[in-house]
Amino acid sequence: MFLLIFYMLQMLLLSTKAQHSTESAEEVACPSCMHMTFELRNMPAMYKIMLQNILSNMNLQNPECEENTVEPETCEAPMYPAWIENRCLSTHVTLHAVGITGILPDAEMDVTVLVRGCHAQWIGEASGCTNLADLDADTQAQMTQQLAQVRDAWETVTYTGEVCIL
Repeated sequence: MFLLIFYMLQMLLLSTKAQHSTESAEEVACPSCMHMTFELRNMPAMYKIMLQNILSNMNLQNPECEENTVEPETCEAPMYPAWIENRCLSTHVTLHAVGITGILPDAEMDVTVLVRGCHAQWIGEASGCTNLADLDADTQAQMTQQLAQVRDAWETVTYTGEVCIL
């Protein structure tokens, strides 16, 4: 019982301090965009054209995003401003795939995706960039699970890149 009361008092104190610090806090504005480039190598024209059409039809060619010249948009206010703050996020991932399973062992594909936007995080968390290889196992598993179809269609798939919170 005493611990519960102590915990509630701490939360109230923290929330009061945070409210005072966020009342004058500036809104955060970040570019919100996505850009994708790709390169296909060592493929017969039929396969190359088919993959080019699929990737091109995703309509993710946005040079302004790549050049970081997209007009920033104000981030939505965090749900819990006493504990959460907005930062700008930039994620840059390159997928390198070799060998279409059972068909073209020498085929190669590189797809690079850049995503910029708002990111809500705990107040006081560090800013900076983290390489994908340095992310925790759960985050890496989530990322590779989202790309399971690509992974299953190719003999070897590797990911490189970084996540930056500014």
